[in-house]
Amino acid sequence: MSFIGIIAENKDFKYIKNIILKKINNANKFEIININKNSINNLKNVKFETIAICSSLDKFKENYSNVKNILSNVKYLIINADEKIDKNILEDLEFDIITYGLNQKSTITASSISQDNVIVCLQRNIKNINNKIIEANEFNIKSDKNGNETIYNILAYVTILLVYEDIIF
Repeated sequence: MSFIGIIAENKDFKYIKNIILKKINNANKFEIININKNSINNLKNVKFETIAICSSLDKFKENYSNVKNILSNVKYLIINADEKIDKNILEDLEFDIITYGLNQKSTITASSISQDNVIVCLQRNIKNINNKIIEANEFNIKSDKNGNETIYNILAYVTILLVYEDIIF
């Protein structure tokens, strides 16, 4: 079983997790866990395969050693590039980093946003968990008009799905 950790506000975590579980083929192969300041001490020895940092790490300042310990074992680190992340926490760690956000340098960004859909752009090739290369491409994501749907939540779940599934949106 693979563990996917998501650092996000609780409502955002629930939204991202629900969408992933709806869209992923083998949901029983994964455990998606919310990492927050209350759970970090209990999760410090869990070996996550992937961590998605969807919100600022400022609330973890007193637990940076636990965060660094968790990050030391991951294969993929997915980061909201529009959030302020202290780069010192990432020093001397080895993993594949995939960024998402609304800036031009992110690996995954939105090229068009409308009321009914979002065109998500994979700007560079990435290698998924099965070592398959996902080539630069655009995906049309239909809006589900959920109250917790934000562009960042959409980019987060699309990124996680690209890493774990051979998905065509």
